[in-house]
Amino acid sequence: MLVLGTTHVLGLFFLTVFRDEKSKRKIEDGNFIQTAGYLHTLIGFIVAVGLVGDNIANLNNLLSPLSSALITSLLGWWLGGFISSQGEHEEDSLKKEIANSVAEAVAETLDRELKQYTKGISKSFAKLNKESQSLAPTIESLNTTIENQKNHYQKVFKE
Repeated sequence: MLVLGTTHVLGLFFLTVFRDEKSKRKIEDGNFIQTAGYLHTLIGFIVAVGLVGDNIANLNNLLSPLSSALITSLLGWWLGGFISSQGEHEEDSLKKEIANSVAEAVAETLDRELKQYTKGISKSFAKLNKESQSLAPTIESLNTTIENQKNHYQKVFKE
């Protein structure tokens, strides 16, 4: 089982290393090899459980499939990591470009909403100012009337 698993992982590794594509798929290939190593762990565990069966006393039967599964799993993870490191990762400039475009879109939306809100407040303030100015003569007239009434009543009370 160890020989078969090691051959399988090494075969995947060499197929990936000698592929014509430079680094277009290296990350995916590395992840595939790592997944194959993980699959070997699961296969080894299943074989170990099948060998033990109902006879839990014979734990020595577990060591061979589990150790071979562990070795091929570690080999798969190591070789897959090596292949992945050869690939081109997403450039930071692309991430920054996306973040900047999102930030610009949010800023434009907020700016548009703020201008619309400010325009509405300005219109309301202008309307309120106009109405308060139109009330000024009425208030002055009312104050004059009240003052005249007050003077009249004071004169009446003095008499």
